[in-house]
Amino acid sequence: MTTEQTVPGSGRGRVARTVAPPEAGSATAPSSDGSGAPGTVVSPVPAGRQVVTVRRARVAVTRVDPWSVMKLSFVLSLALVIIFMVAAAIIWWVLNASGVFDQLNTSLQSVTGTTNLRLQDLISLGRVMGVGALIGLIDVVLLTALATLGTFLFNLATGLVGGVDVVLTESD
Repeated sequence: MTTEQTVPGSGRGRVARTVAPPEAGSATAPSSDGSGAPGTVVSPVPAGRQVVTVRRARVAVTRVDPWSVMKLSFVLSLALVIIFMVAAAIIWWVLNASGVFDQLNTSLQSVTGTTNLRLQDLISLGRVMGVGALIGLIDVVLLTALATLGTFLFNLATGLVGGVDVVLTESD
């Protein structure tokens, strides 16, 4: 006489499974996790439910190519400089159009008593863009060098500890 036992599913997308006991004389016991051990019968999926299959792979990152990191960090830091330059130009245009520089000129003239001081001569758009480009150039060089140095340090450290374990998951 054989009896069947229903084992509830666990986790997302799992269904209850019906497990039959092993045949007489078999050394394997049924698995309660539905891993497909001998003696495991999986009930069909009810109508309207989708079967979800998930594949997982466990890998270790043990080396990163410094040349690839250098190229990527150069492009990303260059994009960051372009974004900051555009943002600085837009902020300067908004401040100029709203009359902030004129109000600051009036305030500076009343405090200092000089009439020939203009803030736009010191903080012109060309000067702001020039200083921004110089700072951006330094930023690109430093970020690229630091990212490449970080890659070399990562490669040295993974040689000592064996790498970084990553679990990759693919689902349908």
